[in-house]
Amino acid sequence: MVILPPSFVNSARYLHEYAQDAFTYVRNYGRPDLFITMTCNPAWPEIPRELIPGQNSTDRHDLTARVFKVKIQTLVALLTKGKIFGDMKSFMYSIEWQKRGLPHVHLLLWLMEKLRPNQIVEIISVEIPNLETDRKLYDTVTKTMIHGPCGALNPSPCMKEGNVPKSSDQAIFNIRQQGNVNIDPRDEVQTFRAGRYVSSNEATWRILGLPLHERHPTVIHLAVHLPNGERIYFTENNFRERMATPPKTTLTAFFQHCQNDAFAKTLLYVDVPRYYTRNVSLKEWKRRVQGTHVNGWPVDGQEFETFRQVCEKLGLLEDDNHWDATMEEAVLCRSPSQIRELFAILICTCGLFNPLQLWDKYKVALSEDILHRFEKIDQVSTMIYA
Repeated sequence: MVILPPSFVNSARYLHEYAQDAFTYVRNYGRPDLFITMTCNPAWPEIPRELIPGQNSTDRHDLTARVFKVKIQTLVALLTKGKIFGDMKSFMYSIEWQKRGLPHVHLLLWLMEKLRPNQIVEIISVEIPNLETDRKLYDTVTKTMIHGPCGALNPSPCMKEGNVPKSSDQAIFNIRQQGNVNIDPRDEVQTFRAGRYVSSNEATWRILGLPLHERHPTVIHLAVHLPNGERIYFTENNFRERMATPPKTTLTAFFQHCQNDAFAKTLLYVDVPRYYTRNVSLKEWKRRVQGTHVNGWPVDGQEFETFRQVCEKLGLLEDDNHWDATMEEAVLCRSPSQIRELFAILICTCGLFNPLQLWDKYKVALSEDILHRFEKIDQVSTMIYA
C-alpha cells in the first residue's frame, strides 16, 4: 500500500488531522460560541483600483488572494484584539473555494464568557439595517447579501439556462484507468492525483504559500502506538541503525520521562503538553518555564471513599459540568415541564455522576409550575377557611 502522508496539503490524512485538532478544542473548551463566515468580494475597492484598464478580478487571482488574506487578518484582529464579542479563549478557521473560484473562510470562536440564548439577539440580527440611522451597513447588506427576485427579467449568477435552483457542488466518480496506467486503489498518491480538483484561484493561493488553516492556541500531536509499533523513516544507509534503535516518539519519551520525573507520573498522557514542551532535537520532554502553576499534585495525600471518586479526581471519568451547562441553558428558555423531561432524559441515558447535586441546583426551576399551583390551592383554602 502506498499512502499519502498528512504532510501533503489537502490529502485525506491531512484533513483528518485537522478534524481531530478541532475535536481537541471542543474537548478542552466545549462547544464554540460563534460560527462566522466571510466570502471574498471582488468589488472590494482594494481589488479594482489595482487593475489596469480592461482587466477583471478574474484576471488577477494573485490580487484577489492577497486582499482576501489581509481581510481575514483584519477580521481575526477585530475578534481577538478588538474583543468586539468579549475576551476570547481560542479560534480556528479554514479557507475553502466556491465553484466560481472565490475563496471564503469559516471561523469558529470560543469566548471566555459563554453565550446564552437570551444574548443571541444582541449579536445576530435578521433585519435589514435602518436606512436613516446606518446607511453604510444598509448599503452593504442590500448590495452583497440580498438579490432577487430571480427570473427572466432579473438574471442572477444562481441561474442556469433560465432555471433558478443552484446545481449540486458534489460529484460521484469511479477511477479505473488513467491513460495506459491502471489506477491501483491501494495507491493513495495515484488516486488523489487522478481525482483532485484545484481551481485557478486556489492554485494561486497555494503558489503564494498562503495558509489554508489558522488556529490558536497550538495543538500538539501525540503519537499512540503499540510496543515496537512506532513508525520509522529510513534510507538504504541507515535502516540497520534505525531498526536497532528507533527514534523516541512522544509516547516512548513520555514513558521514559515518567521514570525520572515524579510529577509526570501523576499526569495523563494527553495533559503532558500543558506542563512540558517537546525538545524536537533531543526527542525529550522538558518542563515549561512559563505556564500553569501547580499547587500540589492531583490526589496528593487525599483519601476517597470509592474508586469512582479517585477516578473522577484523576480526570479519568467525565463529570456533570456538560449536563450542568445543558440544564442552565434550558432554564433560560424552556418551560418547567420541558425542563423536567430533559432532566429525566439525562438521568436515564447520560449516566450522571451526581444527579442529586444537579436536582438540588435546579429543583426550583423544575417544580416552578407545581409550586405555583400549590400556592393557588393554599390561597383558595385560606379564603374558604376565613
